[in-house]
Amino acid sequence: MDVLLFKVDGVERLTRRELFLRIQRYAAGFQQHGVSAGDRVCVHLSNSLDNVAAMYGCIFAGACLVLAKTSLTEGELRYQMEDSDSTHVLSDVQFANKVKKAAASLALKVQ
Repeated sequence: MDVLLFKVDGVERLTRRELFLRIQRYAAGFQQHGVSAGDRVCVHLSNSLDNVAAMYGCIFAGACLVLAKTSLTEGELRYQMEDSDSTHVLSDVQFANKVKKAAASLALKVQ
């Protein structure tokens, strides 16, 4: 029996199995984009089930997880990515411009 694991705002519901499959998809996606063991992935996503799946997907891919709140300013985000030696960034589309500007002077890959 697979029980309900998450319910967000009464809209999205996931069972443990569905969450595990989503985590595996994120892990595969990270690996396809060049993430490997020891890399540091900055996850800059809004609070959501995808954020949870991305965090665990990062770990499943063998990378180190760097969390960045979406409320960070461009300068704060740049500092966090630089200080953590982030190699990759995953962000929501709505924050793409801020992330691109913050990452412009850093040697990392914006996804």
